[in-house]
Amino acid sequence: MDILKDLLNFNILDTVDIILVALLLYYVYKLIRGTVAINIFIGIVIFYLFFLLVDALEMHMLTRILGGFMSVGIIALIVVFQPSNSLLLIDLQKSPMLSSSSTRIRSIFSNFLMRD
Repeated sequence: MDILKDLLNFNILDTVDIILVALLLYYVYKLIRGTVAINIFIGIVIFYLFFLLVDALEMHMLTRILGGFMSVGIIALIVVFQPSNSLLLIDLQKSPMLSSSSTRIRSIFSNFLMRD
């Protein structure tokens, strides 16, 4: 009955939250579609869903082990995808959404790097 009660308390902020998460997932998928990273991304999603299942079933030992892997996993992903990260940042810089502010950001970074 609590689930039905929570569904009835659905407001506009929840709708905006769902739309933003959907857009974020869409753009992440669009960035990695057609690359090897899509296989790794699917593996991470499956691992995370398994973690949620184990947590929901209250398997405390597996939850702690998988939670440890997940906390180290962020750093491991950065190391594994280091060459791809630079390309991703270049693609993000070229995006129309950031193009107006990219000149300003570039000048801030160049001023910061020129300072000694």
